Formats: sequence, structure tokens, C-alpha cells
Amino acid sequence: MANPKFEELTGYSAKEIEGRMKWTDFVHVQDRKMVTRYHFDRRRDPGNAPEEYECRIVDRNQAVKTIFIKVGMLSEPGRSIASIVYITSLISPWLKVLMACSATDRIH
Repeated sequence: MANPKFEELTGYSAKEIEGRMKWTDFVHVQDRKMVTRYHFDRRRDPGNAPEEYECRIVDRNQAVKTIFIKVGMLSEPGRSIASIVYITSLISPWLKVLMACSATDRIH
């Protein structure tokens, strides 16, 4: 299921997503192995995978977006629910500060 906020985040409509795309289609290729491992570990033993973590997704226009995700297992076996928070806009100012500090350190 894709709600309106997920549509906005990815640039795809629910109609384009539901029944047609896999969740891994959205995960950045460099994060896919980690997220897939968490997915299967969570189903074998929920204590073996973090409930919360950061990863990157790629939207319809190939823009990379960093998200914070919280995943919980539902009572129906093998089913989960995820809550996603877009955090790229929160991270970007910190990256600019870190890059400025790094540049200053190189000058001195």
C-alpha cells in the first residue's frame, strides 16, 4: 500500500506502485543488500534486525533521498508495516557544516 505522502516522496502514484513494483525497486542500490538482509532477518527472528534505521531511496526522477524507517511486524505471519520519514532536508545543512569544517581544517 502506498499513501499520498509516499506518492509525493517517490513521484509514483499508488496505482503505479501497488501490485506492480517491489519495495526493493525504491531502495538505493548501495543500501539494497543491507535492507534486504534486515527484511529477511526480521521475519526469521525480529530481534535480529533493527526496527529503526536510515537508508536511501531513489525517486522517479532518480533523485536520491535519505529516509528514516521504522518497521514493525504485523500479527499476520510474514507481514510488516513501515513508517518512513524523509530526512534529507534535515541532513543537508549538517553536511554543509561538516564540509565547511573539513575545508577549514585543510587550510590550517
